[in-house]
Amino acid sequence: MLNQNDKKGIAVIVLLLVIILGSLVFIRGCDKKEFKDDSILDPPKEVVPNEEEDTSQSSDSIMYDTEENQNTSVIYQEVLSENQESPEIPILDFETYYQVEIGNKSFKLPTVYEFDSKGNPQVVIITYYFKSIYENDYKLVDFLSFQELGTYQVHYQVTNSDGQTATKDLWIDVIDQTAPIIEGFIEEYDESTGLISYIPVNDYSRINNNIHITFSDNDKVVYASCYKAIYENIGGEDTLEQEALMNVIDIDLTEEFYLYEDGEYHIRAYDEAGNYSEYVVIIDRTNPVIEVSYTKLDTNQVLVTITSDEEVREVEGFTLSSDKKSLTKTYTVNKQEEVIISDLAGNTISIPIVVDQILTVKVLQNGIITESRQLNRNDGVISVMVEGNSNYEVTYSLDSSSNIIYTSGESLVLDGHYDFTITSDMGIILLSLDISSQMTVD
Repeated sequence: MLNQNDKKGIAVIVLLLVIILGSLVFIRGCDKKEFKDDSILDPPKEVVPNEEEDTSQSSDSIMYDTEENQNTSVIYQEVLSENQESPEIPILDFETYYQVEIGNKSFKLPTVYEFDSKGNPQVVIITYYFKSIYENDYKLVDFLSFQELGTYQVHYQVTNSDGQTATKDLWIDVIDQTAPIIEGFIEEYDESTGLISYIPVNDYSRINNNIHITFSDNDKVVYASCYKAIYENIGGEDTLEQEALMNVIDIDLTEEFYLYEDGEYHIRAYDEAGNYSEYVVIIDRTNPVIEVSYTKLDTNQVLVTITSDEEVREVEGFTLSSDKKSLTKTYTVNKQEEVIISDLAGNTISIPIVVDQILTVKVLQNGIITESRQLNRNDGVISVMVEGNSNYEVTYSLDSSSNIIYTSGESLVLDGHYDFTITSDMGIILLSLDISSQMTVD
């Protein structure tokens, strides 16, 4: 029978055994206890990642901007017993923030390996969430499309063969830096074929036709407007009046848009990201207003100046001024002709040019023009003819005698050396002739 001391000894032994067993259980439990950094943002709680995807792709074509400290991965680790090595989970070797242009098809997600550094298989789960620029919360999506402006959150979960799990979140901002495209077209109908041709009209062009305006964008155009420019002259410069900007017309993007009336139109288009483009076109169906002036030159020439109230195109034989509003040409002979003047929009007008002030001096024998200046009266009647609408006076000297007034067309009946002087507001014209009456011998 056990005495009191024996009972106390047994109790002590049992207590020691309980303590030893408890310690063993505690140590074993510590080996499997997981510690989590709760300061890191988890993905939306209402969605349970349930999608596996192989993302072992190259990231050579990635466009991105990095923000430091944007996110830190959540890592689960085992408390290691002595002599136990920590397995590696290579998921943390990429940036956490990217920018991708809308519609980008070349973006590749960072590589996540299916095997760890020891060659053991890993389970990779990737889940996608998206928040558009018009929403406050992320929603679960099936894949990255990059067709809408907003932000994608990509949640990675990797579990190795030892049961250790690591998570990583990255964000991809889908941005749009491309402005909308505004184009203008003239539609021309070919009656012979029944086909319509569409002729593009460049920005800041002048046309004399209706114009069809179209809008396009890499995403979508959300707003477009138009106003007709009104200018006022301030300090010698044309300045756009504020009244024109007040009369902005909203364009209905669901309907075709045409411009018909004369005027300078400014069209703007905006996309969702706030990028905008402006297109300017001038419709002008009015012919230019033309004035013609004649200036007599003392070189027996006439300078013709054609002046327009707007810019005009070049005309062959004329010199176009730097402001493109005047054309000049120097005429050396009298002439009547029609000159076609076109403005920059293509409106044309025919202008008659009549130059008749230039004096023309002709030497006639028997009424036929001759270029010879050594003449024989035996070959026929010799005379000098002066033509032109300018006032003039003709004199001559015979063998250096005093000047004698000569009437145009009068016959010259004396032999000798003639020096003619034709004086007018067109200048002075000199002519010399040698006339004889000697018989020529064959």
